[in-house]
Amino acid sequence: MANKPMPMPARQRGSLIMIFAMALMVLIGFIGMALDLAQVYNRKAELQNIADSAALAAAQELNGSAAGVANALARAKSSAAEQGSYGYLPRGVTLTDRAVSFAASVDATDGEWQTSPADPTQTMFVKVDTSQNGDALGRVGTFFIGALSSQLAHIDTGGRAVAGRTSLKLTPLAVCAMGPALTQRANPGTPAKPEAVEFGFRRGVGYNLLNLNPNGAAPVNYLLNGIDALNATGASAHVTAAVAAPFVCSGTMPLARIGTARIHAHKPFPDALLAALNSRFNLYLGGWCHPKSAPPDTNIRVFTGAAANWWMNNAPSGPSAAPSVGTPLATLADANPIPASMTAAAYGPLWSYARAAQYAAIKPAAGYADHALAAWPQLYPAGVGGASAPTSKIALTSLPYALYVTAPVGNVGLAQRRVLMVPLLECPLPGGADVLARVLAIGKFFMTAPAVAGGSGAPAMLSAEFAGIVAEQSLGGAVELQQ
Repeated sequence: MANKPMPMPARQRGSLIMIFAMALMVLIGFIGMALDLAQVYNRKAELQNIADSAALAAAQELNGSAAGVANALARAKSSAAEQGSYGYLPRGVTLTDRAVSFAASVDATDGEWQTSPADPTQTMFVKVDTSQNGDALGRVGTFFIGALSSQLAHIDTGGRAVAGRTSLKLTPLAVCAMGPALTQRANPGTPAKPEAVEFGFRRGVGYNLLNLNPNGAAPVNYLLNGIDALNATGASAHVTAAVAAPFVCSGTMPLARIGTARIHAHKPFPDALLAALNSRFNLYLGGWCHPKSAPPDTNIRVFTGAAANWWMNNAPSGPSAAPSVGTPLATLADANPIPASMTAAAYGPLWSYARAAQYAAIKPAAGYADHALAAWPQLYPAGVGGASAPTSKIALTSLPYALYVTAPVGNVGLAQRRVLMVPLLECPLPGGADVLARVLAIGKFFMTAPAVAGGSGAPAMLSAEFAGIVAEQSLGGAVELQQ
């Protein structure tokens, strides 16, 4: 006969029930804490998404002006208020001014972040911190954790994001400013046709950027170091063709701003990098650039030559104005008065991208007005009859860059890639290959033809038409989240 198990004593059965009850309470407590913490985590994630979106939207507006800062604040608030997700519901939040602050550096200290920056020109980055909103935006009420202590009845959380631009759309080629910020060129005739000349450059005139010098007869040009810190001479390896090539290819430098600081400039700009500039013409010799990261322009037409019905129809003596001799080393088109020996061909192409500017003592907000086509003989006299007027070739209803188009073959083009943003330096600079230079302005230049390396005593040629001065703040690269 099998043995029957002995029944558990009643006292032991009661102990197990108590142990189970206690374990269940602990388990419920952990589950409750997890639910409370999940609410806190979810609220933080919601506010972080709001802060990220608001900071990115605000940073788009920063352009170095007080209006830009005001617009940035408004954009941050409107972004946060747009329907998103907050409190498990599809809704936005209301940001206060305290939650949005600005600084000149992404690494600014807490005291340097200002809600109303004193100098908008130095304002480069925006921070959105919802914990500074001044209300219960990030407050999460707890149930289970709060039962342990009244001090834990709620937990505060928030989102914090910093956004701004860390690159400039600048070509690391720099040349000397050829004159003062603004002068009036007197073009004789009735009525007179005063012309605005900015930093010694005439708008609509082509220059060989590699054959200029306002203080001597030998050309000076520089490769800028966009890697090392400003106001100090950086590593020599950072001003070599191999290191600088990606920046030349893309036309972008990894700097948030230059402003009044001095930058490391290396003389001269290497001939080897001219092939990188020519990627804009769908020429990828030298292996510096790739069409995906450095696409050609949508129009790779070369603006030079003497073909029938062609723009300007000048003799193919070169795509830039003929160079002057002596000091300063400039172009004959800059001479005033124009030499009697000047020919139409010596001007090179004119007005292929920009027209001559009418002088105004103060630059209008909308930019200088263009001179009319009728002013052509006064602006560009050549010998007795004046330069060849383009009216005999085309009506000039639009500039040749838009009118005469040759699309790249094999690669997808990007409009305006032939436009170079070239720093204009305060010269003369000290002797030596590596110096610190101050950027006075950014010149906008349109490449009229591929660059050509020098040889047999001839200087290298980078033919580019001056199209005016642009503000550095307008050249910021893509806005990115920094923190």
